[in-house]
Amino acid sequence: MKPMAYKLNPRLEKCLTQNLKWKDLRDIQKKAFNPISDKNNTLIVSGTASGKTEAALLPIFNNMLTSKLSGLRVLYLAPLKALINDLNLRILNFATPLGLVSSPWHGDVKYNEKFKSLDDTNILIITPESLESLLTTQKTDNQEIFKQIEYIIVDEIHYFATSPRGYQLISLINRVSRYSESVPIRIGLSATVENKGDILDFLCSNDSSLKKVVVSENGQIKRDIRIIEAEDQISLEKVIQMQLQADSKKKFLVFAHSKSKVESFANALSEMDIKVEVHHASVGKEIRQTVESSFKKSKIQVVIATSTLELGIDIGDIDQVFFLDVPNSASSFLQRLGRSGRLSSNPKCWITFDKTRPDQIFKILGIHYMLEIGSVESIELYSYCPQIFAHQMLSFIYENQRLSSSDLECFLNVFCFSKLNESDSLKDIFSFLVDKDYISKEDKSYIPSTELLNILERPMYKKDFVGVFNADTEYKVTYKGNEIGSISYFMYEQILDKFKKKKPSDFSLANKAWKVDYINETTKKIVVERSNKKNIPFWFSRGESISFDFAQAIKKKLQQSFDSVDSYFNLMEITTFSKPFIQSAILEAKAMVDYSKPIDIASIESGESFLEKIYTYFGDKGNYFFKCLLEICEFEVQSDNFIQITIRSESGLLNSVPFTKLIFSGEKAIKEALFEYFFSHFKLVDHIYELFGDKLEKYIPYSVKTRFVTEYLYDERVIEILGNSFKCN
Repeated sequence: MKPMAYKLNPRLEKCLTQNLKWKDLRDIQKKAFNPISDKNNTLIVSGTASGKTEAALLPIFNNMLTSKLSGLRVLYLAPLKALINDLNLRILNFATPLGLVSSPWHGDVKYNEKFKSLDDTNILIITPESLESLLTTQKTDNQEIFKQIEYIIVDEIHYFATSPRGYQLISLINRVSRYSESVPIRIGLSATVENKGDILDFLCSNDSSLKKVVVSENGQIKRDIRIIEAEDQISLEKVIQMQLQADSKKKFLVFAHSKSKVESFANALSEMDIKVEVHHASVGKEIRQTVESSFKKSKIQVVIATSTLELGIDIGDIDQVFFLDVPNSASSFLQRLGRSGRLSSNPKCWITFDKTRPDQIFKILGIHYMLEIGSVESIELYSYCPQIFAHQMLSFIYENQRLSSSDLECFLNVFCFSKLNESDSLKDIFSFLVDKDYISKEDKSYIPSTELLNILERPMYKKDFVGVFNADTEYKVTYKGNEIGSISYFMYEQILDKFKKKKPSDFSLANKAWKVDYINETTKKIVVERSNKKNIPFWFSRGESISFDFAQAIKKKLQQSFDSVDSYFNLMEITTFSKPFIQSAILEAKAMVDYSKPIDIASIESGESFLEKIYTYFGDKGNYFFKCLLEICEFEVQSDNFIQITIRSESGLLNSVPFTKLIFSGEKAIKEALFEYFFSHFKLVDHIYELFGDKLEKYIPYSVKTRFVTEYLYDERVIEILGNSFKCN
């Protein structure tokens, strides 16, 4: 390693070359070094296990050593406790020889250990919820804790940006930055993100400082992607069995959309005498940690998981990934596929599909098209989030014991609050919170009032407050005092009913069979014994929706000429059994729709009116937006999915004067029409609000909630395509 090429401090160079035996920096580490050293806000985009964490920290450590900086200088935000624990071990690996200290901070770290670590740590690794809790702890001096912060790193920023947690996070970053004596450099890390500039703006909000996107060039990646139908003679179970028989040291990671399918497939493999473990959010923490550690050390060969192992927890090199369901996005597919082939640079996977589900075949088309063009879906970002503002503002008022007009001006300097001044939302939110006794007005400032004090000064209520996303209610299952995991409310009610009637109430959890010994109805805790009868529990899961970009990718793939399955899917290998079903689905889809049109409409006469199937490929949310526009114009919508909408009409969509007028009335008029429609449809507003995924609606009035739903659902891409359709008519 040539030290002058990267301006490395001698101590850092010695650590890398002698302690860690590095021969050179990786591509992304070379590219990120100068931008971060030059104090650019930086987005680092590079594949799984490519060294992104080190790419961010090397120039930071270099600066800390050269400038002889001490104290807490780096705030590192990550989404999962398990990921934080893993990151801490990785960072300590090269921080410790340099005399630097990193500390994890989350709910599983003992209270005294957390606060003691603040005295000597240089890098604090924390979840947004724990940071929220820390900021609102009255006995801490936030100014003293964060005054020397120079860098704020956000790991898995693409994951944050798709959920309410991301919007909470960027507000928290803004709040922490107020305490720093300098302007902290913001660094985002991601393996898969398309709209990189937008994500960097999201991270930096209105910060006018220098910004830089850094992307690694991994060269041509050879991917082995095999597609198999669920009833193929060589089932996925048999594929796994045969490959383990050929080489018992191979490691396989299997992904499923639902916890129930995880448990079910684990049961099927267990019956084939294959040792397998499961990993999902309803499996107990200690069991999950054991699975992660054992899998990393190759003590187990097969793990079946939901998205809990999609993110960057280190589980070692995986030989192959298996998909029990076709992923709903190219981004998720690549994130999960990236778990395999790290050493060989040849990721391998099998994807299962159901021949009776054309939508699954269509999703394979979307993945293939995005692989062809080297792209993933853009992340939709929202600049009007009044419920996040209300929550964060309450937290800020308690943290500082007041909010002045100058505080508010600074507080609004966040991406997701940028449109709040364009309406009466701010005034309405403050009036609402005063009326509800969360805050009160004192002179020209707002101070905490009864309800806010009740929440943040009671540990149980505060724990609920610091998390902004909806979490399903689940009930703990214990065996000999140890937590096995948890089951859904639906399953709990079934088990309780059977237990009271003295009927068998056996069930499977963590790939083991259990029978109920005792149920504490007060604490809703189930005490179990071992059993030999497995009944797979049911957990409700909405799953990932199909985005506009992914749906459009499916359409663009269908626009391509079809000669044969092999040539059409030149980046994948389709099993012989699967080919006829895929070919039939593609030819049928191409025969039904003219994909050269912006949208295509198929009409079927039905009495005095007729049904119209409108093929849009707008995705789930895009078609829901379209559906609402149709209902505003009094069309009867009979069904909708991510591909098409079916309506009953007397004159036809393209002949509708009211709909034509609405589409060409402009963004402001369309939003006002939506707002008026939603305002009188309470259940519809509730349904759309749930899609965003937060639980903060209690902090905003209904009018503001309705405005949020309007802004959230509106999609200018849908309006543009509809407009082009009417122009072509």
